[in-house]
Amino acid sequence: MKLYTYELVDFDTRDSNEGLSFHKDTFISFINSPNFVESMKRLILIGGNSHGCRDGYQEYRERNFCSIGTMADYLIENELASNVLTKIWIENNKCIGTLMSLPTNKGKYFDSLSDVGIDIKVSMSVQVHQDRRYYYITDLYGVDFTTGPAFNTKKLKVEEVKNG
Repeated sequence: MKLYTYELVDFDTRDSNEGLSFHKDTFISFINSPNFVESMKRLILIGGNSHGCRDGYQEYRERNFCSIGTMADYLIENELASNVLTKIWIENNKCIGTLMSLPTNKGKYFDSLSDVGIDIKVSMSVQVHQDRRYYYITDLYGVDFTTGPAFNTKKLKVEEVKNG
């Protein structure tokens, strides 16, 4: 397992999809909200090896007659989890996050890609509303590894997780 520290958001940068940026004050309020802080403590902001890992979530909820099943439940049950968000903070005009790869098949696979130098970035799986200038975050489900994020995220550091 490894810890990957990434620049998740540069509040001065616009995305490649809509040409929008995240609204910084709303983002800061969100990551300081009691619900988000509790999710961080519980380590339930789980990510996968692309946003595609989340594609069947709605059908999963409908198939299981589940109105409250979380995205994390879906990734865990379907063995799609590769990482968990362990830290998030604001530094200058950027949001930085640390992801821990999981000892799952998907997590080990990601570590092997990283070990050979493949430039994999990250993309937050979020719920937002937007206007003509900004995304206003209302939920963050996790952070997925990807080679084609809407924002040009940067890997800042990789560390081995020491056991014991």
